[in-house]
Amino acid sequence: MPIRNQFLVKNEIYHVFNKTLDKIPIFTEEKTCDRFTKLLRYHRSSLAKTNYSQFLRLPPENQLAEWLSLEDKQTFQVNIDAYQLMPNHYHFLLKQNTSNGIMKFMSNIINSITRFANLLHSRTGPIFLPRFKAVQILTEEQYLHTWRYIHLNPYSAGIVKSVDDLKTARWSSYGSYIRKEKGGLVSTEKILAHFNYDSQRIHSFVSDQADYQRHLNHLKNLEP
Repeated sequence: MPIRNQFLVKNEIYHVFNKTLDKIPIFTEEKTCDRFTKLLRYHRSSLAKTNYSQFLRLPPENQLAEWLSLEDKQTFQVNIDAYQLMPNHYHFLLKQNTSNGIMKFMSNIINSITRFANLLHSRTGPIFLPRFKAVQILTEEQYLHTWRYIHLNPYSAGIVKSVDDLKTARWSSYGSYIRKEKGGLVSTEKILAHFNYDSQRIHSFVSDQADYQRHLNHLKNLEP
């Protein structure tokens, strides 16, 4: 992955996203999506010194010991506040905890999933565009809007029929918020606290913008 000209600031939050070359639908198979979410959890920690394939070849007791160390929040180079996998692109809301943490995290997961998908489909070469995009979150309002936008993607694209289907959509962090999960892959505390841990308020906030965002997505697809 090429070095970015953009400097990403420690302790700041970014909307990170990218799409595949030629709209390759990489995230349509369960194997690939499952592997990708495991990579997110593995490479979130700065202690992940080997690639994930090597980790899987370790004896079970060694894997367990390493997982326990990787779950220490003090080792996280990024916090994952939101993620959404779409057929040919992804979205993240990431807080950078260490210097160059997002770049290291993204490089590791994209290199790893590219190797995995290429091996799975007997192909070679890159799958994603060379550089991911990163938009710094500057205000609370922007954070909330971006968080909602990320999770509405499956509805906007017509992948799910109703906004309620987002609650159980796979390969998305939205369900973690509705279930008020803590301590998992996703750092849910910021949103949960904002809505006083009320999942119905969270869902209403998302639903209020759903049809408007779907309309905008439809207009974007009509552009030449």
